[in-house]
Amino acid sequence: MTMGSVPTTMVVGYASLSTRMGVVDAQIATMTRLMERSSRADEQLQVMRTQATKLEERLERLEQW
Repeated sequence: MTMGSVPTTMVVGYASLSTRMGVVDAQIATMTRLMERSSRADEQLQVMRTQATKLEERLERLEQW
């Protein structure tokens, strides 16, 4: 099948679909990056909570001293 025998609507439809797939790929990449950032933020928050707990325990020991 040559390009001349492909109906224009099919060519336009394919181009539109291809463009939309590109947009979807970009959105997936963006969501993946956001999820990675969220995961790192969760890890950092957990570290900060652990540090806060340790500091509270030290403060309590100092107050009892």
